[in-house]
Amino acid sequence: MTSGKLPSWIQPMRRQDRQISDNVRLWEILRKADVCRIAFCAEGWPYIIPMNFGCLEDRLYFHSAAAGTKLDLLKANSNVCFEVEINVEIIPGKEACGWSAKFQSVIGFGHMSIVKDQEEKRAGIKALVAQYTDRIVPVPALIPETTTILRIDIESLTGKESVGD
Repeated sequence: MTSGKLPSWIQPMRRQDRQISDNVRLWEILRKADVCRIAFCAEGWPYIIPMNFGCLEDRLYFHSAAAGTKLDLLKANSNVCFEVEINVEIIPGKEACGWSAKFQSVIGFGHMSIVKDQEEKRAGIKALVAQYTDRIVPVPALIPETTTILRIDIESLTGKESVGD
């Protein structure tokens, strides 16, 4: 899922023995995660926020207020980086440098945009709800203009897993 449009400073994972490269496993991790952290950049400064999200057709969807810092940053630069993790467990060690952690994580790069189409907005909201419950939750026929749905079109995904060694 790499388009070749990513910056040249992105290097292969140093610990390739921990790399998850199977796309099915990467999406399993994404679908199990509760929070997605999104990093924006403007004027040379990063800005990261945790958001609820949903997965649909190799894209990520988010719910947002109709105004605020993230939308201002998005208008300036649609390139984003995002991260999720699951199954996190800290493994205490006998000394300070002997601690470890178990986890599975995914980091991705992509382009975020504001969804304008009503049907895609509905699909994005359904994806968000499905991320957190198996219940059928009704979605209004017309999504109000005050409801902003954001979408990340993913350029690249990388996964990492540690068993706490």
